[in-house]
Amino acid sequence: MLLNRVNSVTYSSHMYVTRAVLPLMIKNRKGHIISMASILSFTSHPKAVTYCAAKAAVHSFYEGLRQELSSRPESSNIEVSVVYPSHISTGMFAGISMPKFLMLNITTEQVAEQIAKTIDGQKGKELFIPKTGGLSLFYNICPRLIRDKVYLLFNNSSRLDNFKGNQW
Repeated sequence: MLLNRVNSVTYSSHMYVTRAVLPLMIKNRKGHIISMASILSFTSHPKAVTYCAAKAAVHSFYEGLRQELSSRPESSNIEVSVVYPSHISTGMFAGISMPKFLMLNITTEQVAEQIAKTIDGQKGKELFIPKTGGLSLFYNICPRLIRDKVYLLFNNSSRLDNFKGNQW
């Protein structure tokens, strides 16, 4: 079933991997969990609702985990970083018609480089790639009326008609 596959790959896998590595990190009293979410963690789009909801769950999971770890002495040195990329040139978003300024193409190499810098910095953070992706946070705090106007302005109802991301 598509729903189970999307949730398994996009959300549940994060929980399983974290559950596998966290006990050793707690035992060692240090570590750095880095996870891949999406700027779609903060918005939702027709024909990608399941994907967006799963990415929102990833965001919530790691936000809660970060707060929980920092509140305990035995895990307060475990860092949590979440990467929120926009459109990565992987083919997953093939067929989407978006204005270029909304869907800046970034390469896997650019994402890897930013993640490596985060690891080198040894501090947890939220990493928006490109940095302008952080603007998606403001969309969520806007009143519904404004979100609906933005939705209509960018004709979101048909932009994902050819979205390939749900075809696993």
